[in-house]
Amino acid sequence: MPEITVRHSLQQLGNTPSVLFSSYESLSTVRIHDDEARYANTLGSEKRRKEFLAGRRLIRVALGEIGPVLPAESRAPQFPQGIYGSLSHSEGYIGFAHAKANPIGLDLQVHRDVSDGFRRRICASKAEEHIEPVRLFSAKE
Repeated sequence: MPEITVRHSLQQLGNTPSVLFSSYESLSTVRIHDDEARYANTLGSEKRRKEFLAGRRLIRVALGEIGPVLPAESRAPQFPQGIYGSLSHSEGYIGFAHAKANPIGLDLQVHRDVSDGFRRRICASKAEEHIEPVRLFSAKE
C-alpha cells in the first residue's frame, strides 16, 4: 500500500471531507482505469503525464473504483454526481481533497525560498509583507 497521509480536519464544512497527500513515487503501483491511462498517453509533456497519473492514482486510493475520472475542457477532474474533489501538485507531491455535500478546493505548495521579484508580485500591501510568500501565494490561489 502506498504511503498516504489522510486528514479529516475540515468538519466545519458539514460534509466530512477528507484530504490525502502523497508523493508521486509512493503511488506508482496503484492501478488506474484504462480510459485514464489512454488519456495520459495523449498528454504532451512527461511532467503533465506524471501529474495526471499521480492524481488519478490518489483518487483511486481515496474513493476506490468509481470509474474513470477524466478531465473537463478546463482540465478539472469530472467526478461522478455527488462527489466533489480537488487535486493539487507541487514538486513531486500531490494532494486530493474530496467531499460529498459541497464543492471543495485545495492548493499544495512545497516550501521553498522565493526571489525578491516573486515576493513583490505576491505581496500586494505592507500588511502582507510579514506573511511567508509561499503561504500567501497558496491562500490567494
